[in-house]
Amino acid sequence: MSDHATCMYVGCEKPSQIILELSGKQVWLCREHFSQLAYRMVRAAEKRGSISLRDLYVVEAGEGKIRILIKRKK
Repeated sequence: MSDHATCMYVGCEKPSQIILELSGKQVWLCREHFSQLAYRMVRAAEKRGSISLRDLYVVEAGEGKIRILIKRKK
């Protein structure tokens, strides 16, 4: 990973430290945004009973930035 790569989350300019593959794309996140995502996934799993990376989807926000959302359970 290059030293200049930044977190892809909207509004964040911190260096990325973690790479996830979501929806067939590499998503580079800083530790803070990864921790927030993990926390949100734990909360969703507590409500639903389980969750996986397939329950996440990436929304493009322009200029290489993204948002990561959790699909609602049907």
